[in-house]
Formats: sequence, C-alpha cells, structure tokens
Amino acid sequence: MIQKTSHYRQHAALSRAAPRIADPPRALARVCTVFTLRQTRPALRHNGTQRNKSAARTRALATWLGRVLRAICLALLLPMLPALGQACSGPVTLRHVAPQVWIWAGQSEDIHPVNGGHVSSSVVLLHDTHEQGRRLTVLDPGPHRRHGSALLHAIRCRWGDATLQLINSHAHAEHVLGNAAFRAADPDVPILATASTIEQMRAHCPDCLRHLEQMLGPETMRGTTIVLPDRRVVAGDRLRLTAKPWEVLEFERAHSLSDLVLWEPEHRTLIAAGLVYQRRLPVLAQGSVSGWIRALDRLLALRPNQVIAATEGDVRDIESTRAYLCDLEAVVWRGLELGQDAVAVGQLEMPRYTGWAGYRTRHTFNVQRAWRELEPLWMRGDRPACSAPDIAR
Repeated sequence: MIQKTSHYRQHAALSRAAPRIADPPRALARVCTVFTLRQTRPALRHNGTQRNKSAARTRALATWLGRVLRAICLALLLPMLPALGQACSGPVTLRHVAPQVWIWAGQSEDIHPVNGGHVSSSVVLLHDTHEQGRRLTVLDPGPHRRHGSALLHAIRCRWGDATLQLINSHAHAEHVLGNAAFRAADPDVPILATASTIEQMRAHCPDCLRHLEQMLGPETMRGTTIVLPDRRVVAGDRLRLTAKPWEVLEFERAHSLSDLVLWEPEHRTLIAAGLVYQRRLPVLAQGSVSGWIRALDRLLALRPNQVIAATEGDVRDIESTRAYLCDLEAVVWRGLELGQDAVAVGQLEMPRYTGWAGYRTRHTFNVQRAWRELEPLWMRGDRPACSAPDIAR
C-alpha cells in the first residue's frame, strides 16, 4: 500500500475563526514599529524646534529609546509567533500569476493517494471595490472536501471574510467535488457552470465519487458529497471577476462534453482549465479528438499572452497539447490507411510523448478512443481535423 504523505489530515481541524495573518513575522514587526513611532514621535517633534546642542542629545536619546521599545515589544510578542504561523500554515500555496489572479497549481501526475488527487489547478480571482468590498471567485475547488477545506482556509487566512462564489469549468470529479467544502461553510455560496456541465455532473458524479474513493481511499474522501452548481452561465457572458471583465467561452465535445474557458482580453489572459495540458497526456475518456483540436485552434486565434491551466504558462502549452492530438490523429489515420485494426495501432509507440505523465496508463486507451471516432470519417472519405498532406486521404 502506498504511504500517504498528504498534509490534509494535519490541517483539516483548523477552524474558520483562526487568526487570519498570512505573514506573522512581517505583521509582528509592523505592530512593534507602529508602537515605537507612537511612543517616540513626541520627543522627535519637540526636538525639531530646538536649535542648540541639546538637540543632538535629544535625537540620540529618542532613537535609543525607540530601539529599546521595539526590542521589548518583539520580546513580548515573539512567543505568540508559532501559534500565529501554525494557524495559517497548510498545504496550499497560492501563487500570484496575473493581475488579481492566484493559482494553487496541480501536479502533472495521474491521480494517486500520495498527491491526494491534486492534479488540476484551482484558480482564485479577486474583485475588490469600495462599494461592494472584496469578492473572490474560485474556479474548480478540487477533488474532495478535504482539498476544498484546505483551499478555503488559505483564502480566509489571506483575504478574511470576503464574499465567495465558485465556478465549475467541466464535469470531471477532480475539478468539482471540492464544492462540498464551500457549501458546508456557506449554504448560500453561488456555484456557476454551463447547463451541460450541470447535467453531466448530475448524471456521472455518483460514479466518479465512487471511483475516487477507490483510488484515494475513504479517509481522504471523508465528508465528500456531490454539490451541483445552482447558477447557469452561457457562452458570451461577461463576468466581473477582477477589475476587468472576463468573457465566458464554451467548447462542446472537446476535452469533455462542455468545457468552460475564461478570457480577459485587455491583458490577454486565458484560463483554459481542462483544455490545455502541460507535459501530461490528455484524457480522451469523454472527449473528442477532432472537437478538441478545433477548440485549441480557436484558443490560438485569441493570441493569449498567458495561459493558466494545470499551472501558469503561455501559448506554447496550447501548441503542445494540439501537437499531441494531431500526432494521435495521424497515427490512427495511417493505421486506417494501412488496414490495421485498433489493437495493432494501440501497440505503436509515440516516442515524442513517452516522457509525459500518464503515457503508460492512457496511451493505448486514447488510441482506441480516437479510432472509434475517426473510423467513420475515414470511411466517408472526410479529412481529419489536422489535415496535413501526410495523413489525409
């Protein structure tokens, strides 16, 4: 049995009411500095009016007194530092990757007990206004309640009691089962998704939950329930998720039956969720190789400066995902031309991608899945999505 190294259990009991200090040492130094300035400012102000030799002595005395007071302050407060640090420590690292956008990056691995299913990213977007205060949007809160609770705790530590809402990009369990943690903390938290994603979650999440329980174990999945989105978004919606509006894009039959993408045109930032992989073999279980390629072509046409998927990246991640799908299509199309069957083609290697995570476990399945999709096109005399001369009829 694989030894679990997840930090979730260690931090699961941290309450929402814990002190919300994201950087305790810096906060402590600020407290003591402010205290010192308040105590020494009268002496320094009085000193500014003097024009004799006593001015230098007064200034020196005030400086010395300030240092002593600051040292006393630190000595009194330092014993509190471990408790403050522990209250906001945890497995979550929120990295600032774009204006008002943070990411808890997933691991480029297959799901297994050691990574706790953390193979997709959670993205946090901040909209801060004087009129409405802080509102945070979490895109894809993760694979289970424990994961979502750790993310929620990190958010509360950093931003306090900001208003929250969730968006589910598509109906894959490792992206959406973390909904349970946020709904448990706030029964009224809004959860947004496309109509197709809501229906797919209703139809398939029970099976997905059982599958993750088998893969990760009942302890990791404890308390995880299926929480469906309650608000629908459609392609073309403009959501004020940060200081700039974000456009909702929807791609049907690509990575899944419905993939939601967020696009911020001023900074040309693209949050691609499940459509873009980074050195990890794409999953074709519920997708379409041709539809996925067409979706990536549309994303490339946007000419994004930044692409946020499993981690932050750029347009090269779209290109590499597309290159894999086109090469997969080419392998299958050549097999069809040569009269091979799906089993024979599935045994062929794609050396360019053997180093990608998931290659050994998913390559043969992806070939067979692509074969079932492409064979009718080949029989009708159609052309593949990547219609390069060397693979077209």
